[in-house]
This record gives sequence, C-alpha cells and structure tokens, in this order.
Amino acid sequence: DNQPVWVDETVYFTSDREWKLNLYAVGPQGGEATKVTFHEDYDVLWPSGGPGGVVYENGGWIWRFDPASRETTKIPIRVAGDLPYTRPTLKDVSDGIQSSAISPSGARALFEARGELFTVPAEHGQVRNITRSQGVREMDPSWSPDGRWIAYLSDRSGEYEIYVRSQDGSDDERRITTDGEVWRFPPAWSPDSKWLVFGDKRQRLQVIDVESGRITDVDRSETNDITDFTWSPDSKWIAYRKTADTRLAQIWVWSLDDGDPTPLTDPMVASYSPAFDPEGRYLYFLSNRDMNLTFSGWESFFV
Repeated sequence: DNQPVWVDETVYFTSDREWKLNLYAVGPQGGEATKVTFHEDYDVLWPSGGPGGVVYENGGWIWRFDPASRETTKIPIRVAGDLPYTRPTLKDVSDGIQSSAISPSGARALFEARGELFTVPAEHGQVRNITRSQGVREMDPSWSPDGRWIAYLSDRSGEYEIYVRSQDGSDDERRITTDGEVWRFPPAWSPDSKWLVFGDKRQRLQVIDVESGRITDVDRSETNDITDFTWSPDSKWIAYRKTADTRLAQIWVWSLDDGDPTPLTDPMVASYSPAFDPEGRYLYFLSNRDMNLTFSGWESFFV
C-alpha cells in the first residue's frame, strides 16, 4: 500500500494486494479498503487528488477517477509545441562532408554532405545543391569522365539504389537499378561513360549499362567482398582483386566483349591494387612476395 492522497473524506492509495497496482479507497478512520479501479495490464502510478477526483497514470495514459460516479475515464491529452527542430532552417554542412570527387575538367568539385550532393567551383561561380531531396539520403557520388553525369546511391525507394542525373542538376534523376536486394558499394564509371561497375555484399562484381539499366555479372568471390577494381582506358576490360582459395588476394581481368573472367597472378602470392597505364599496354599492381622466414622463441628448443 503506498502513494496515499486525501480527497474530501476519503483516502485513496495504490495497492498490489491483487498483484497489479490499482487504486483503493478507505475512510480516514481506517477499516476495509475498497478497490475502485480495475486495470489488468499496467500498474496505477502517481495518483494525485483534487476537487475533481483522483488522476493517475496507467499504461502511458492519464486517467481520472470520479468519486461521484465511481467511473474511470482516459483523458485525451494533446500537447502542442513549437517543434523548432522540425522547421526548415539553413545549415552549414561543411563539417559534414562524407565523400568528394573532382570534375573531369577540374573546374568544379563534387561533395556529399548531410545526405545532399553539392558541386562547388574551383574559383568563380555558385555552389549548387543538385539533389535538394528532403528526407532522402544521397551518398557516394562520382562524376562521369565525359563530365555530363553524376552517379550516386540514394535511398529514395526505401533501399539504396544507383541513380544518375545531369551534373548541373537541371533535369530529374534517373534510377538505373530496381531490385534493392543487397547493399552496393560505390560504383565506378567506365572511361567512355557508358558503364558503371560496382561490388555488393553478396560478394559479386557487376557492371550496368547506364543507358538501358541492364546488369551483367562479372564474377563472385567465395570469401570477401570485391571492392578493388579498375577500368582499362578503352572501357573493354575490368581488372579486379578477388580472394583466391588460398585466402590470398589475386588479380583477375574480365572482358566486356566475351564476358570471361581470367586470373592473371599466382594465387600463392598476395596481389592487389591493379591499375592500367594510360595507354592500356600494361597492368600494374602491388604484390607481397617477401618469402623470408620468421623465427620465434620456440625454435631454440628444437635445434
């Protein structure tokens, strides 16, 4: 028995004598208490007495017990507020930049900040917010090599898909993937600006025709995501890193013409970060081929 309040000639209090806290009434001289509320789901809490009876909280709602009618009523409460944080406002998003890119000409830079995409002049001109999408987040933008388009990921549909729009934001965005079935990593443009390549969390590497939206599977890893890839200068080959059965990184290439993936490096040595030379004659990459033995403190016991 607890939380007593005095209303007129009656003392009301909460009690769990029937397991759930409810409101009881008793005279000031004592005697048998009478149960006056009958809530079964939640406890009666914080009773407060006044001229109109007893108000209390139950299940997140405010209720009133009327001694005259001995009825309980849920009180509908509507709280109106200024809600300043829901109002449109100006924001300095320079501290919220998540990614950036440079236009092919170097005249403008591309930034993602606070879920919006901005292009910024190198010297003279205006900052452009090219998306202006309330309640939608755009991320991981990249500028097409011909300077016309910007590709990015957007959750406008509820799942992150790849979208493309003109670099000045003058036209509507165009969604070029439609499944949203899995998380995608940032796409990379082909040099001819006709294709995008990207990896995903199903450990696939895929290319998509920007014009038609047709997706082609390049390869799939059995262990790790494929996120290290590059285009050849003629846009006909993709070189990428995939984890081999030896659990070491291996360089592969894929031809856009015949669609066949081909390994280039030995799976017994780790190779990664492929890069074509500007004329497409050679493929450079990093490789860890240090075969020196390393001894520990145990070997001295067995010499």
